[in-house]
Amino acid sequence: MKTVMFWCLEEKSEKLWQSSTLIFCVCFCISKLKSFVEKRFLPNYFIRKRNQFILSELTRNIQIKIVQCLDSFLKDPTASISLILPTYKVYQNTPRVLLNRISQERLIENWLRLRVFIAQQYHAPAGCEFWKLYDGYNINKILLRCHEVLEKLKTVSYAQPFVKILQNCMGVLQYVLLMKEKQTFACTKHSINRRKYTNFMELSFAGEVTNTNLRIATCYLDDGVTEDCLKIIQTVTGQTNRFKVNYKQHVIQKLNRAIEDFQNMEPICKDTEIEMYNRIIRKDLTDQDPYKTIEEFEIMKKTGNCVGGYDVFNLIWKQFWFDVTFMPAELPVLPKPAALELCIDNSQQKISFHPFLYGLLLKFLCYTRNGSIKLYKDEVIEIMKICISVMPDEQQYQKCKGINFVTYCCCVQKDYSTACRYVLIIRLSAC
Repeated sequence: MKTVMFWCLEEKSEKLWQSSTLIFCVCFCISKLKSFVEKRFLPNYFIRKRNQFILSELTRNIQIKIVQCLDSFLKDPTASISLILPTYKVYQNTPRVLLNRISQERLIENWLRLRVFIAQQYHAPAGCEFWKLYDGYNINKILLRCHEVLEKLKTVSYAQPFVKILQNCMGVLQYVLLMKEKQTFACTKHSINRRKYTNFMELSFAGEVTNTNLRIATCYLDDGVTEDCLKIIQTVTGQTNRFKVNYKQHVIQKLNRAIEDFQNMEPICKDTEIEMYNRIIRKDLTDQDPYKTIEEFEIMKKTGNCVGGYDVFNLIWKQFWFDVTFMPAELPVLPKPAALELCIDNSQQKISFHPFLYGLLLKFLCYTRNGSIKLYKDEVIEIMKICISVMPDEQQYQKCKGINFVTYCCCVQKDYSTACRYVLIIRLSAC
């Protein structure tokens, strides 16, 4: 059948091979197979004189029976497919036009489920595999290893999320080199390290909004780019409820709701939606880049359409809730309370912070360095306290880090009484 398919592709243009003409395509392949059986010769696609049939096995009796079966199939394709595929029996009396629409619906649903599955497979190992590139504190050596991996990833399909993390980490490392350069040279405005740091940050900005964005905000805070820093932080801290739900359940609920809404659409609306999905799917299969697919969704939103899968796609690729993670080599850019976490145990190869709490810490420091009124800073501390109070027990480790942040912020505000109370809570937790 694979060889038959090759020969069929030779005869018909690309326009034929669409989900909307699925039944016709199947029938065309079956009729082609029938003609080969009748001749008792199926040429190998690459060595055309070679017969794929073993003639001693394809006896005259078997040949006649096969031709009869294929004839029967072609006379009533729908009924025949229902024999081959039991689930197809449900649709055996369905008009062909409606059947084509159903097949397209299934294609769209399966594509969405597959992309969610790919995202889940990616998110689990991606970070762990990447951190293996770090080799102590030798930043130039780490950057060299990152460049090598970046080149290899160009040939890997659907590798863009991994590329974004890689570019982001390279940006932070280039910024650390820039800070070292500043110690020697007063002006680094035209520094190569500054240009590289800025370039990598811009490239990675289209990635997911927790780990990647908060690492960019950390460098911006250290570099005095206050306004941009606050904008980035807001993308994480502006959605408090996101961090109070089970992420996996949230994804499943969104996916099921999107598919259910799609199934319940009016036929006219559904035809339009299918047409838009087909365009998105074709581009997705070509580009193999989830961020470009999200851009396609957003273009359609701007034209007044809102394809149902946008929220699902955006959630699994851009709003995934990574903890924000740093290496010891990146220690110079971390805010003091976060940096101290690394100093506690020098054997740590990486350290992670709860994205919402870390984002609030950066916001507090932005307000402090910008000379904002005390009310703004107090409000951030209160949100921190609420977040810590609702964190589940299994996040006890992140809870303690959050308490450290609150303690530090209270000290900056000269609220030593509250700071002491939180230090006591940490000590009791440790006991």
